Amino acid sequence: PILIITFSGAFILEQAKKESFYFRYALKINQLDSKYQSNILIILMLFVIHFFALSYIGTQIVEILPLDKTNSNYPYDIIWMARQNDEKYSEKIAEKYNGTVKHIPMIRATMFYSQEEIGISESTYKELTGKAYDLSGKEIVIGIEDQNYQREEKVTDKVLYDLFGWLYIGKFNPNKKEFESSNILKDANYQYRIKEIHTQNVFGKFVPEDAGEGCEDTVIFSDEYFDKQWEKQAADDEEVSMLEAFSFPKTKEQMAWKEIKDHADKEGITVFQPDDSHSPHAICYNKTVFLKEQKISNIFLLFSKLFILITLLISGVFIMVVKNLAEMSSYQRRYEFFHSMGMKQKEQKKNLSFEICSVGNIALGTGICLALLYVMTYSHWYEAMGEKISTAFWSYWLKLVGIYIIIQIVVQKLFVRYVNKRI
Repeated sequence: PILIITFSGAFILEQAKKESFYFRYALKINQLDSKYQSNILIILMLFVIHFFALSYIGTQIVEILPLDKTNSNYPYDIIWMARQNDEKYSEKIAEKYNGTVKHIPMIRATMFYSQEEIGISESTYKELTGKAYDLSGKEIVIGIEDQNYQREEKVTDKVLYDLFGWLYIGKFNPNKKEFESSNILKDANYQYRIKEIHTQNVFGKFVPEDAGEGCEDTVIFSDEYFDKQWEKQAADDEEVSMLEAFSFPKTKEQMAWKEIKDHADKEGITVFQPDDSHSPHAICYNKTVFLKEQKISNIFLLFSKLFILITLLISGVFIMVVKNLAEMSSYQRRYEFFHSMGMKQKEQKKNLSFEICSVGNIALGTGICLALLYVMTYSHWYEAMGEKISTAFWSYWLKLVGIYIIIQIVVQKLFVRYVNKRI
């Protein structure tokens, strides 16, 4: 980008001097050329500010908005990874609080880097979604829970295929040899053939992403392979064998959650926690609690990103103010000369405005164009991950760019008025 600004701007201005309209706009073109050549470092600094504000910071801001966009994408209120003999307790809780519960046979499938996933059979998946994949042996399908789910999207990101291609059947345990050395990644006993990875909304997204590596996503096994593994897991009281999926009336949900959570903490399966770089593990999740925590986190993130954006805006304004104040005496001498040559005051003001704003406008225009390119690349990367950038994302980003441009124009006009009064 820096080379583009440095050389393309100079090239365009030189080409403009060869065109017929040059003589008609000679003063403005020469002013622009002079400004560009003598202020290239200022333009580069402003470009970096505008680009960073509208690309990296801008996308992070609009990604958060709106704060309550995910409320409807949860088929269940509470999910609990339990044992087979916990079914009666679940039925009792569902009846007590006028809710419903589904008993879904499951196994833990753990990735090498400690992320625990929900393993179910193909026939169970067909009951839940109506879809089948004709799996056999160690073939698997991965369903990634999408909090902003609208429709199923195929995931093509090779990194995810590599990550999900190695699975340990059972919960994460740092004391197990499987998690001690990366050499085991080459062991064929833990390798699976991935038939497909897609986005879904089968259980709901209850855990934030770990740098793109999901937790509590769904691994769909062939019936034959799942049944064999489930029998082993069900025989071990320290392993998950049943997923209890609850739905409750809104007025009873939190009371039910408290009772289920207390029971899981006292009587449930022991959970080993990964290192601090990954999300903590759990065996039960509540939609309302998760969304509330996420909203608080998003509000904090939103204000922190807005603070950075405002700081960048102020930095850009400060650079322009210092630059123009330093050139104030030069403006005075030049426009005294224009006045003595008979240039009208209205024309002087127009030229002054053009001269003051040209440097900022070059940097702003270039920053917006390359920020748009960044957002398009960002969108393409998301699609490779199986997540579609919504029209709301583009709407918020364009509004942010519009507000940013308006603020820049207002600041420029105010400063032009100030300089006009001084000279």
